Amino acid sequence: MNPPLTPAQVLHTAAWIATQQEESGAIPWHVGGHLDPWDHVQAAMGLSAAGFHAQAERAYAWSASAQLPDGSWAAKYVDGEAVDHYLDANFTAYIATGVWHHWLVTGSSEFVEELWSTVDAAIDAVLPLQRADGAFVWTPGEPDALVTGNASIAFSLRCAVGLSDVVGESRPEWEAAAERVAAALADPSLFEPKPHSMDWYYPLLGAPWSQVDADRRIEQGWDTFVVPGRGVRCVTPNTWVTGAETCELVLALAANGRPDEAAQVFADMQHLREADGSYWTGLEYASEQRWPDERTTWTAGSVILAYDALYGISEGSNLFAGAGLGVRDAVLAWSAYPPPQEIAPVPLPPALAEVAARTKGFLPDDEADALRAVVAAHVRPGGTVVEIGTYCGKSAIHLGHVVREAGATLVTLDHHRGSEEQQVGWEYHDAELVDPRVGAMDTLPFARQALFEAGLEEVVVPVVGRSTTISAFWATPLDAVFIDGGHTEEAAQNDYDGWAGHVREGGVLVIHDVFPDPADGGQAPFHIYERALADGFTEILHVGSLRALRR
Repeated sequence: MNPPLTPAQVLHTAAWIATQQEESGAIPWHVGGHLDPWDHVQAAMGLSAAGFHAQAERAYAWSASAQLPDGSWAAKYVDGEAVDHYLDANFTAYIATGVWHHWLVTGSSEFVEELWSTVDAAIDAVLPLQRADGAFVWTPGEPDALVTGNASIAFSLRCAVGLSDVVGESRPEWEAAAERVAAALADPSLFEPKPHSMDWYYPLLGAPWSQVDADRRIEQGWDTFVVPGRGVRCVTPNTWVTGAETCELVLALAANGRPDEAAQVFADMQHLREADGSYWTGLEYASEQRWPDERTTWTAGSVILAYDALYGISEGSNLFAGAGLGVRDAVLAWSAYPPPQEIAPVPLPPALAEVAARTKGFLPDDEADALRAVVAAHVRPGGTVVEIGTYCGKSAIHLGHVVREAGATLVTLDHHRGSEEQQVGWEYHDAELVDPRVGAMDTLPFARQALFEAGLEEVVVPVVGRSTTISAFWATPLDAVFIDGGHTEEAAQNDYDGWAGHVREGGVLVIHDVFPDPADGGQAPFHIYERALADGFTEILHVGSLRALRR
């Protein structure tokens, strides 16, 4: 769908935020309104994304000047004076997210150096509030931990670690705290339950999720909180949609591989827009009343961040997808990823099993079962899976069933002249596969016959050619890649170089014939398996010689 806003309208919204900014750099909710440190940073991030860098830097300079000796801020300010004197852990930590975002947008190391002491002190103020179970209490002296606050702190800690790398400082205690809170978020019993939509979607912004877990969480709350044509309800059972919550859901959807739904939800909330570029906080849609009677800078900032996540107007557009955090995503492996034993079996229907059994190939039943299960856990409706090494179509039957059930597509690649070990005089040569007209192997007719007999021709697309030739022009992100091609070092490395990078975040790379011991088999697949681990993939399944790794 077309963007619901033009770039000029986005700039208009940023300009409105700038009109609300005080001379000191502080950004209250609106002129004459109060300021809280979290929403101040959110508005500043909107300014950064829209290119209003000087105004954003004035906002961060205010944060630095208003910081208290213990590294925190008051929870509320009016006309520059603190009026609520308590430390809010989430409010305090969020400065790291804002500074990291501005670094992504501008690339200014000078800016990071200037704000480093502010971030350093803020995170040190928050760390003592982490409980033994990994969750953070929301303020000193209170026992309760809140889901959204902890998710936001988890992300702020990741950003703080990223900033420590920029300035060349080591903060292992921050990394440890980030890992512990990410693990805590997987256990709902640790948090005070609340009926707010943010407790549904915000954990998706806090730490890396697998696609299957993200999809499951999104679907669980969708009908409860999303109001078609309106946006996102702030809290149940009220009939009140709010702009900021809607835009935060957009950020969560965009960061977790659901851009089409994100774009629709973003379009649905534009009824809150005013001609001057500002946005009302919310709408009580049962009575069609704007409520409360205010247009807020943090709502406008959230709109700009959502637009950026969808349409890429700044270098910070992938902020909540973990942009620039590199291997930190692997360090903070989300504990809600399903462990291998929880990847659900996907039985092959008897008719397909019969065709697969008589199709030539080198895929034992237990590895075939594992292949179906792990790919089914990652493939999405409308998604694409690539298989490298069709041979006679055995594994394509197993994968074809999975993609048909998911409403996806399998592209299976092979030059069909056989790999080195299948040529005349080698161990795996099969004379039946030689085309006597040309005196060379040709497995394509056998693969096509297998797919025809299995009834999978509508969802399995055979492509004839070399892996390197096809990968050179491939551009589609992939839910899964199954590497089972040539087993020479050159062939395996080429397959990895050409295809691993196309696996989307949360997708899966499956490698066949991985033998750590040379006595068991060739080493080339094992070597690319080692490369995948070094590149940040996480192993999630190991059955026989089949290894599955999540990106």
